[in-house]
Amino acid sequence: MIGSSTGALELRRLQTLSEIGAEHNSTVIAMLPVELLEAAKALKDRKD
Repeated sequence: MIGSSTGALELRRLQTLSEIGAEHNSTVIAMLPVELLEAAKALKDRKD
């Protein structure tokens, strides 16, 4: 369900970052813009 709504996906991503940040650990997060993921999906769909 979350994947069908860009806003919900973004909120879940921010919630996850908040939870990781509260743990005071040394986790490294590599952020990807949602637009980049959508473009990759569009390219995949074009090939099929």
